[in-house]
Amino acid sequence: MKNLLTLLLVFIFQGLYSQTVYDKYTWDIVPASGIADTMTPVKGAIVEQEKRITEIYLNQDDYFEEINVLHRKFRLETTPAIDNYNKIYIPIDDVLETIAIKARFISPSGTITELPRESIRKIENLENKGNFNVFAIEGAEAGGHLEYYYILRKKFDPFGTVYIQEDIPKSHVEVIYSFPDKLGYLIKSYNGFPPFRQYKGDNQTSIMKSVAGNIPALESEPYSFYRANLMRYEFTLSFNRYISAIRVNSWAKACRNVYSNTFQFEKKELLAARALVKKMNIPQGSEEMKIRYIENRIKSEISISDDSRFDASIDQIILNRYTGEHGAIRLFAALFDAAGINYELVLTSDNTDHPFDPEFNGYNFLQKQLFYFPAIDKYLMPDNEGYRIGLIPAEIQGAFALFTKIVSPNEELRTLSFKIGQIPVEKSAKNADTLLQTIGVDLASNQLNIKLKRIFSGLNASPLQSFWHLIDQDRKEEIIQSIFNLGVENSTISSWEVINTEPENAGLKPLVWNLDMTGNAHVESAGSDLLIKIGETIGTQSELYKDNQRKLPVNLEYLRSYYRVLDFVIPEGYEAKNADDLNMNIVMDGPEGIHCAFRSAAVRNGNVIRITINEFYNNPFYPVEQYEEYRKVINAAADFNKKTLLLTKIL
Repeated sequence: MKNLLTLLLVFIFQGLYSQTVYDKYTWDIVPASGIADTMTPVKGAIVEQEKRITEIYLNQDDYFEEINVLHRKFRLETTPAIDNYNKIYIPIDDVLETIAIKARFISPSGTITELPRESIRKIENLENKGNFNVFAIEGAEAGGHLEYYYILRKKFDPFGTVYIQEDIPKSHVEVIYSFPDKLGYLIKSYNGFPPFRQYKGDNQTSIMKSVAGNIPALESEPYSFYRANLMRYEFTLSFNRYISAIRVNSWAKACRNVYSNTFQFEKKELLAARALVKKMNIPQGSEEMKIRYIENRIKSEISISDDSRFDASIDQIILNRYTGEHGAIRLFAALFDAAGINYELVLTSDNTDHPFDPEFNGYNFLQKQLFYFPAIDKYLMPDNEGYRIGLIPAEIQGAFALFTKIVSPNEELRTLSFKIGQIPVEKSAKNADTLLQTIGVDLASNQLNIKLKRIFSGLNASPLQSFWHLIDQDRKEEIIQSIFNLGVENSTISSWEVINTEPENAGLKPLVWNLDMTGNAHVESAGSDLLIKIGETIGTQSELYKDNQRKLPVNLEYLRSYYRVLDFVIPEGYEAKNADDLNMNIVMDGPEGIHCAFRSAAVRNGNVIRITINEFYNNPFYPVEQYEEYRKVINAAADFNKKTLLLTKIL
């Protein structure tokens, strides 16, 4: 996506070559003593010093390049910490030259061990994450200090995201950007990282710097967007006055680039799209029906890869039935145009990683693309075969976004206009999980016989609907066992069926399960009485333990609701003594209504106890201050898991 957005104007005019400074960076010959003694280690480690330097300059061919320096010093208190941090990985994709790599270990007694140059190894495509230089220092011991720095000459990167905070504490963190005066940068800090300040540098350069004396460790917590909450900064080149005084890397510029890369079609492409639409013979009906028909045809007949190398012209995509993600977007756009369907292209980012900032005018938050249809107020993910129109991926629900549409100010000019909008959060009822059970007791075997129907809708269903047709019977049975285990592994499924498994049913029809099963460990004898583990019949529920003070707000992937009806048939000769114990009402209120709730109610009708459970989560976000209230609702379902129904023998 970065390549598609960026039309780099990195070639300037002859004779503007600038000298670099930080390619000569080095450390003190005698290592400085530890400076983080007042900080408490986490996982046995502390970063005592961290310096990041990016120097932008013009090379001898008058192209922009950059010098990158990273200098870090750790104090490693334990052997596990040495195992975790003594192996250093240096990414070298887009690296033009490795100028220097230096590393040393200072033992508790002060002995210095230098890294031999021959210990540095190059690993290509490490875990499909690119190429790396890797090294470790032999003989590191607990209580010592690991220090390293590297200097890289790299291709110019006009915008990006840098995460500073980690799961261990840091001290003396410094970030420096150095660039020619004729360039302008927008750099913004997030989640408490100090703002950047600009200074006048030497030799017609500008310096932007941020310094943090102490950055606490931040560890991942359940129900949180960990990376989105880390201290980080976003940067973008905003002005290149070598060429023009006009803003670069802006939303307006992104729209021009997206239009030229996505919506400018050759004549042969337009003809191919029109021919395909005609061949499809789209049925008459509502606009949504037409869109769904086109989507189902494309996603069932053309394979969509995340490898951009497979992007091709529209006519070749149709011929070869294979494309990359961007090719899929272009194909859908061409087909919607040919079918006369009005749409907008929406660009946004992943909420779990770095949420779209509507005040940061740059390319940084434009990684995700989807179509929006104003006439029916619905969205479509063009590059993911697992979604269908009306389903919005969890990671972009509620995100701000750039809504773009094609405009023609005059006959000879077409481009994209834009506005900042917000993608909706789907209501919890759309992502429902409904469980209907009839439960009987087999007195001869002390087992529960259960006939159940379970209905998944929305995002609860679509992941399974996307691949169910691709997996074999053994894998299907594994999945069913994991979903329907009654809270323990000791349960047996005697028969099952599942309906609406086809991908085209995603967002349209729910996934419906029908099962007959036995609970082999849910009936216990207590003399002549029986203890029924009725709470376990809804499956294992999440529980939030109060181990440490909560640091992160609660972020839910998507809103969801659960509706359960358990009809328990009291066996002849017994009566239920404690059905009222099954009644629960845990609610989290807010000024605009109920945020979330777990409610259960048991009502007897003859020999049947009907237990009705409503559980729902109506807000995607809860601040840390409301965590305890939220935890009580989550734990209510886990508390219901522990509920036992007492049946006494009628004498």
